[in-house]
Amino acid sequence: MAITRWNPNSNLPTLREMMDRFFEDAWLPRGRFFGLTDGARVLPLDVHEKGNELVVRAEVPGVRPEDVKISVRDGALTIKVTTSHQEEEDKQYWHYRELYRGEQSRTISLPAGVEPDKAKAGFENGVLTVTIPKPDEGKPREIEIKVKALEVGKE
Repeated sequence: MAITRWNPNSNLPTLREMMDRFFEDAWLPRGRFFGLTDGARVLPLDVHEKGNELVVRAEVPGVRPEDVKISVRDGALTIKVTTSHQEEEDKQYWHYRELYRGEQSRTISLPAGVEPDKAKAGFENGVLTVTIPKPDEGKPREIEIKVKALEVGKE
């Protein structure tokens, strides 16, 4: 017959678990990132070049086009998204609340050689796409080498 002993400390969290919880709760409130003190979250972006265009994409599900502000100033593109919550939602008991409500924004430096005055923006299936054309003169140009034919016998 095996003897099982009860340990009163077996259900207590370890020091490591307590420290992890302390830092999670005290320093990283749910939904916040380092360096942000005003409550705004960083809007994640994809930026790539496609042909003669710079393409910026942001996933903004559930956001209406009128809640998005896009501006270009001093060589920087800023996208600001504002989502709001209804008063009724605050009166409910929440089991989980991970969807962010509030303001998200992102400012990126634009590379030299783009034409922000000709930028276009579109919304499709919760994805915001901003397209900024690059002028043709910024593309490398190939120069053809012309070779003169030498006539044999003439010097």
